[in-house]
Amino acid sequence: MAVVGGGNAALEAVVDLLHYATHVYLLVRSGELKGDAITQQEIKNSPNTTVLMNTKVAEITGDKFVRGLTCINSATGEEKKLDLSGVFIEIGSVPNAELVKELVSVNEMGEIITDARTGMTSKKGIWAAGDVADGLYKQNNIAAGDAVKAILSIYAYLVKKEK
Repeated sequence: MAVVGGGNAALEAVVDLLHYATHVYLLVRSGELKGDAITQQEIKNSPNTTVLMNTKVAEITGDKFVRGLTCINSATGEEKKLDLSGVFIEIGSVPNAELVKELVSVNEMGEIITDARTGMTSKKGIWAAGDVADGLYKQNNIAAGDAVKAILSIYAYLVKKEK
């Protein structure tokens, strides 16, 4: 397997894949990893990972299924072919919190800071869920669960307010 990216999304994908893949390549476009230090260390300590810095994907090969990947080291120009059966593009995303960034607190990555139990933000009466919120994992099923928590919390808030 290969994961493309150097931030938290990519590092978490590598850790998740280590349970299923015999080997995971992490291809990082820049010369540094940008994810959290603990996850970086976990990956560096794993004998089943290879981190390729300054590396760009040139080609993904295969027909119905991925069979390999060709990458180029941008510092040396060296081309490398990797035999693998899957590629995960984890280059991250920018949360779309522009609309509310003056209303609620956001973290250094631009995510809306929420209470993990309720989804409430720093502003009373405003909740957030999904990839725009500061939840640890960015997955659809987790975002849906966080949205349900927020909706139930909104309902409780409105019922209490009516009394």
